[in-house]
Amino acid sequence: MARFTQDSQAQKALSETRKLSDMKSEDFATIFYVGGHGPLKRGGEVAGAIGVSGGMTDQDQATAEDEAKAF
Repeated sequence: MARFTQDSQAQKALSETRKLSDMKSEDFATIFYVGGHGPLKRGGEVAGAIGVSGGMTDQDQATAEDEAKAF
């Protein structure tokens, strides 16, 4: 982590990265974004995770929230 935080080129690239939530699906033929809900806990322990990346942020978020509720 220290190497990354001290790398000015990496920090510049990170600061210029666009948020997926700021993009519009109609502006792209396709977007590949790796993401998901993150860790799910049961009884205070990490029990798994939900990964979704089939749509835009709002679509994936709704799917992940529904799956998390069902969990």
